[in-house]
Amino acid sequence: MSTKRKVILVLIVGLSMLLVVLVGGLAWYGYDSTNYTRHIARAEKYLSAGDTESAILEYQVAINMKPESEDAYLKLAEIYSGLGQNTMAQSVLTKGFNATGSNRITRALAVYADNGIQEAVNVVDGGEGAAPDMILFDGEGEGINTELLSVIGSTEYNDLRNKYTVDSNASADGGCMVRLSSMGANLHYDKKSTDSSGRKPLGSAEPDQAVLDNILSLFYGKKGVTEQDLSYFGAENIGTYDDASHGKVITFVSGACMVTVSLDANGTISSGAWHSIVPLSRTEYADEAGSCTANGKVLSSTTGGNVVDAELRFREGDKTFGEIIQTVRSDSFGGYSILLNPGEYTVEVQCVGYTTEFFPIEIGFTDYVTLDDIYISPLLGDGQIRIVLEWGSSPRDLDSHLEGNVDGGGHIHTFFSQQKEVRNGETVAELDLDDTDGYGPETTTIYNTNGVYTFKVIDFTGSGTMSNSGAVVKIYLPDGSAPIEVNICSGLNNEWNVCTIDHGKVTVNNR
Repeated sequence: MSTKRKVILVLIVGLSMLLVVLVGGLAWYGYDSTNYTRHIARAEKYLSAGDTESAILEYQVAINMKPESEDAYLKLAEIYSGLGQNTMAQSVLTKGFNATGSNRITRALAVYADNGIQEAVNVVDGGEGAAPDMILFDGEGEGINTELLSVIGSTEYNDLRNKYTVDSNASADGGCMVRLSSMGANLHYDKKSTDSSGRKPLGSAEPDQAVLDNILSLFYGKKGVTEQDLSYFGAENIGTYDDASHGKVITFVSGACMVTVSLDANGTISSGAWHSIVPLSRTEYADEAGSCTANGKVLSSTTGGNVVDAELRFREGDKTFGEIIQTVRSDSFGGYSILLNPGEYTVEVQCVGYTTEFFPIEIGFTDYVTLDDIYISPLLGDGQIRIVLEWGSSPRDLDSHLEGNVDGGGHIHTFFSQQKEVRNGETVAELDLDDTDGYGPETTTIYNTNGVYTFKVIDFTGSGTMSNSGAVVKIYLPDGSAPIEVNICSGLNNEWNVCTIDHGKVTVNNR
């Protein structure tokens, strides 16, 4: 673990535990393999019932569980292709080929190449012999690539050339132009941001304009983007007007940039359209909509990974119903960006395969704010319960302990040095996430509720300040309802008895 005392505790167990660890590891490997097959089977069952969304989710889970297996990639790509989402299908196959090297996936990708669909473009790290640092155009999501806009809008030239491959610098009208082939972009710097040679930006300079080789890269390759799509993707300050040189154009604000792009005869953004991307200062960005730019991320409470395509619905005050003032979706990196006036809000977060939850947020009088990460819980199976612990910055290390007896299986105890309890080849309970530097989450999932368990929180640091930690425990039940929330009580030192779970029935102790 991250601290000396935890290491000592593990060492005390001694060499006699080595065999148990090895056996447990083999059991876990077998369990993962079984689960992969189970998720594939569930996906096929959902497909036969016409539930495409659930099938997609099951295949995605299977891929995450066993990325070296080709079947889930091929089947998921087939679904996306059937839905007409060919870019998504190609993205899945590209990811699958990179993970497996499968000839079957190669043949499937050839079909999309024959149809003229462009491959994803990777940004290459500037370091010699280094692996790619970031995939900006990965095609794994639908929306506006705010990660790309962030690079364009707020990356100093020194950072840019250190991180990415700069192909060339050249003089341009009143300044200089930097070519990034790996990003598929030309960045323009005005005269005051250019050094005396007139061919190179100053180290601290940020671009004042950018043009992409293909504007559709900004939308993960989606063709025929409409004004309605932009609104759905969370773009701000959308407007159209007639331009003498470029005909009908549309403008919008996203990712701290103002984007202007021409529309075709169908009123859509198509490949090769004229466009201009102009970075905005934080003040300018806020002024465009008269509000604050709030950025955040949606993450899984069991893996800590990004949650893609979560819908965030914002309401004023502490309301969990009524008028929704704004809606935005998380992108391929789990991130979102929204413009809000100062005040208090409640955000409702929905995503396929996850429990719907509500979170309070507060926006101050500022141009820009990074909100706390939002953790949401995957839906549970029958007879399962999940417990999620979150707290503030201090104490830095609160530990989750689940202890009790499972019917016919004896005593179990999950905590930082015994994260998984298996009986008769089946997982009884597991500490999914262990946090040691404040905030959490720490997540425990009970897979077998046929037993009597107690959930406690212990301050590993022994600070005696637990009651001031702001800790809250959320208890999720298999019916998908809102979680039971338990806020830490006063008068505690270093141990908090949160609840008892008796054969699935939860009793809050809070003492």
